[in-house]
Amino acid sequence: MKPGNWPKEIEYLTALTYSKSVTSHLHKSLHTLSANCSPILDNQLLRTPSPWVCITPIKDRSHPAHGQHGLHATRDLPPSSFVILYLGCVHTSLATDASYDPDSDYDLSLDRELGLAVDATHKGNEARFINDYRGVRESGPNAEFKDCWVSSDANGKLEKRIGVFVVSAGKAGKRRKGIKAGEEIVVSYGKGFWNGRRGEQAEEVG
Repeated sequence: MKPGNWPKEIEYLTALTYSKSVTSHLHKSLHTLSANCSPILDNQLLRTPSPWVCITPIKDRSHPAHGQHGLHATRDLPPSSFVILYLGCVHTSLATDASYDPDSDYDLSLDRELGLAVDATHKGNEARFINDYRGVRESGPNAEFKDCWVSSDANGKLEKRIGVFVVSAGKAGKRRKGIKAGEEIVVSYGKGFWNGRRGEQAEEVG
């Protein structure tokens, strides 16, 4: 079963896939918990398609992604709560890796030390439709990408993932109020993403 408004040309995933360049050693390293272990998610939160989000065509002409899609909350989501995993193809940064595309707009780092990332260009889940907050929310992003851990087999072995979480309320509890039903879920793509795009634009002009 696929979520509504899912594009026919994109493969819908319910779990990560792995490039052939991801060796068994690299894969095994994703099971090594760090000292400051990120959240461990209950598998009940990982239902697919996700009941907490929906893919929505963007019809507002003032929206930076007009004519494309965004991800909206289907219900109120409290601060710091888990929203959805970011799924795609896990690949290395090796030039010989056929799954590595340095120009991809859907590539997120999974583990910098291991040189692994997740690309949702050609296959992924609802999370690939999350837009950047710029031009959408003046107050900043209401969600963020964070490392997390999930059970990867029947024995409960934990494996590292990238999750989307509602931003926290802050120490005073006043910074954010969570995400309301119907509100677009937006993150910060980061300076690296936008600096790279500005570099591409400069090359086109030149």
